Amino acid sequence: MLVKEVMDCEPIAFDLDTPLEFAVQAMIKGASSCIIVTQNEAPCGIITERDITQVFASMVSHPESTRQQALPKYSVRDVMTTNPVCIQSELTFSEALSLSRSRRLRHLPVVDCSGKLIGIVSQTNLLDAYVQVMDEQSRLEDSIEELKLLSLEDPLMKIGNRRAMEVDLNHTEAEAIRHG
Repeated sequence: MLVKEVMDCEPIAFDLDTPLEFAVQAMIKGASSCIIVTQNEAPCGIITERDITQVFASMVSHPESTRQQALPKYSVRDVMTTNPVCIQSELTFSEALSLSRSRRLRHLPVVDCSGKLIGIVSQTNLLDAYVQVMDEQSRLEDSIEELKLLSLEDPLMKIGNRRAMEVDLNHTEAEAIRHG
């Protein structure tokens, strides 16, 4: 499974000079936990819920200094975490999951070969893909068991075939050896 199969193709993205107020409103409206900050359509930063919380915490803890600087005066440039870790859409799901776990990242912007933003993979996308993989693995294991049973039965007569006889003979021989 590739990243392009699990990514969100329409991430919320703004350029560097967008007022923070617009970005927060877009996060709320889109029920998104992050915003990608772009410059010339390439990711240059990321704003997460944690970044927004830190801005508000700063405003609350220093009310007199931030009274003049209300939220609309901030731009996304002032709040973003720079140089986000980006991945290519052709990366495998497993590689993206490993990268996310090893670096403790909840959001991975996806870029094309020219470095332009084309999507985002969140922890939720990775978890959903992992559940799909586990469901498929379970289904395949069930199919393998069914095929094993079918391989021991003659399809026309619905009785054991030569392979089933060999399994039964091996079992009988082992039991005879065990009991002398």
